[in-house]
Amino acid sequence: MKSLSGIIAAILLCLPFFALPAGKQTASLVLGGAQVTLPIQYKANYLSPFTIRAPFRLAGRLIIVQAEIEGQKGNFILDTGSEKLVLNAKHFGSGWRDERSIKVGMLGNVEKEHSCLLRNLTWQGMSFKKVKADVIDLSHIEKKKNIPILGLIGYEIFKDYELLIDFQLRQVVLTRTNEAGDRLDNLAIIPPMVDSLSFSLAQHIAVLDGNIDGHDVAFGLDSGAEYNLLNRKLDREVLKNFEAIQHAVIHDAGGRASTEQLAGKLYQLSIQNLSCPGMPTVLMNMENLNRVLQSRLDGLLGVEFLANRRTIINYKKKKLYFLEWE
Repeated sequence: MKSLSGIIAAILLCLPFFALPAGKQTASLVLGGAQVTLPIQYKANYLSPFTIRAPFRLAGRLIIVQAEIEGQKGNFILDTGSEKLVLNAKHFGSGWRDERSIKVGMLGNVEKEHSCLLRNLTWQGMSFKKVKADVIDLSHIEKKKNIPILGLIGYEIFKDYELLIDFQLRQVVLTRTNEAGDRLDNLAIIPPMVDSLSFSLAQHIAVLDGNIDGHDVAFGLDSGAEYNLLNRKLDREVLKNFEAIQHAVIHDAGGRASTEQLAGKLYQLSIQNLSCPGMPTVLMNMENLNRVLQSRLDGLLGVEFLANRRTIINYKKKKLYFLEWE
């Protein structure tokens, strides 16, 4: 399995950053020293056969959307780091498991996992037929976040779509594209774009070239990562831009293996022409992750990177676009 979220299921920290309790009708973000209150749309809109607009909420820093698998509705994590749909074995028993395989976790442990073929996945009125899914135990995420999690929605579901993760309005817009990556629904996303970045693909992971204080780096984009990651094997000249603050506990996908790593802030990071402020980051050995992805990633950009942006991911054009924060 080449699923990033099958390797890292959660990064658990106790740092006091943003959080939105369930049931809130507004989101508060601090921008330029001022607190801005935004309306949140909890009702999904089926805009056309090619487009859906769906609300999301946060469980910690995990992006949670609603979907349905063959009559079973519930919470799914929106996870660009996962290769495909992942089902929580706690809610999908032995009758869902067709095949068995072996994977090596990010922490070096070896585990068995199962996969299956679903007849139908429905996401806010849009139907996906004959979907392949991995089945692993995600119960440790449920315990930490105190909500039921049916699974992860990954790359194979939205690779043929343009995906907008809009933290200003707390919504996801999914609109189908043609082979060239152009939208089939021209009215799907109206706000103007203010910037863009190019990326390459390592398996299913969008890889962005960047720079840390004059040193070239490559970061993967993972909406399922609660915090950014930085490879502790990097040169000292790069690591001096990381300020250690405390320790973080990192769990593997099944919650059976864990390790303690340094957590802090990373400074002097630029992604192409985009300068990033100091962001919460976990320092860890990414050797196993790079082996699985057959890549040379120096880090991951998670929700901390996305949280103050309205980000469009177009996998066919291999571009990120950023909408104006109104």
